[in-house]
Amino acid sequence: MLKTVEFHWRNTGKTHLTLHVYLIPNDNTLEKAVNKKEGTNMLIDKPRPVHPLPVNTWFTLTPPKKSEIHYQIKPESLKLDYTKNFFEVFVESPKKDFSLQLKPKEKDEEVVWDVSIRKGDYKQIASTVDGHTSARLTGTESVSDILLECLEELESKEWDKFKWNLTKDSFQGKDKIPRSKLEDKEIWDIVTCMIEHYQVDGAVKVTLMVLKMMKQNHLAEQLQEKYRQFKQAAFMVNT
Repeated sequence: MLKTVEFHWRNTGKTHLTLHVYLIPNDNTLEKAVNKKEGTNMLIDKPRPVHPLPVNTWFTLTPPKKSEIHYQIKPESLKLDYTKNFFEVFVESPKKDFSLQLKPKEKDEEVVWDVSIRKGDYKQIASTVDGHTSARLTGTESVSDILLECLEELESKEWDKFKWNLTKDSFQGKDKIPRSKLEDKEIWDIVTCMIEHYQVDGAVKVTLMVLKMMKQNHLAEQLQEKYRQFKQAAFMVNT
């Protein structure tokens, strides 16, 4: 049975919000492991589903059908089991309250959990680094935010050139990323793809190499400095 649904959020002062939504069975050890994994990411406490949910069942997490807010939710479905997997919910410009609904994958019309996320639920806990507000976070997802912020600075034509270079050459001793994986993808999708393909440190190095190939040296220097600060902060938190 499902014990709890946990939200962990992060915000880097940009206009987007990212939530990690965990489905956790009745296992205190697993719940503690999730909290440790999320580190300083803020926990949003919400009511559990009214009725128990069976383990090894697949679920989807979606916004209401008439929602006006732009969402990206991955993966499309998640199995309630004893792994520490989660739904990642990317909300662009969360200027108002919004809702999420959990449904069994095989029964798409059956809502087993309906929750509202209010602006007061995700007040930012932040530190100031180099004049910019950023959440103090550790782990893979924080690197995603650093890369996302960097690549958002590219203009449309430069962004197309970045994607072209990313598929044109192989980096870090790995095969090229297939062009089909990047076609019609948003920036955050490509950041996720780079991290999955090259791992965390490799994704940063590849981004730096491509930016320098494009003569985007100033942007590369900014990324390098932010990543250095991130690793230093992560070391301080972990020690």
